[in-house]
Amino acid sequence: MQKVTANYVYFYHKNFPKKTTPPLKKLLLQKCQKEFETSPAAPPPTTLEEEEIRNRQLERNNGVPQFLGALFLHGLISEKIIHYCLCTLLTNFEIDLLKFAALMTLIGHSLDHPKAKILMDAYFVKIDVMSQNKNLPMRIRFKLIDVLDLRRNHWQSSKKLMPPPPVKSDIHKQSNVQEGR
Repeated sequence: MQKVTANYVYFYHKNFPKKTTPPLKKLLLQKCQKEFETSPAAPPPTTLEEEEIRNRQLERNNGVPQFLGALFLHGLISEKIIHYCLCTLLTNFEIDLLKFAALMTLIGHSLDHPKAKILMDAYFVKIDVMSQNKNLPMRIRFKLIDVLDLRRNHWQSSKKLMPPPPVKSDIHKQSNVQEGR
């Protein structure tokens, strides 16, 4: 019985049409590259609707580096591609620097190894210089300083998460417990 099944599988496999479409991974990487390389260079909005469309495009474009970082962490993108992205984002443009900081925060711990030491050191020398640039907005400079601090702390966040503020019902429960009710 198994011999017949094996022959059937061979016959079926032999006559099965060849793949004509590229694999999903290749399509995904091509789409990511296209999205990463296109920047929203639209004219200033004149109406509220145009401004909303422009803001949506900016939000969409800001998520691409984080998506690429997630793909890298899952082994779908090579380190060479990520270094290309980081070099591309390390410019004097505010939006690019925000993307760089988000991407480096996400994947910096995976990139910081002895083989990539020269590149990582070069990134952080440039970040250090940019973080002291008074022409950049404070928000951007603080983001870059946060990335510098993250590397100094061996990619462990030094910021402690604060517990959420108590809800009114929790406050009433605590006061009832204190009063002995």
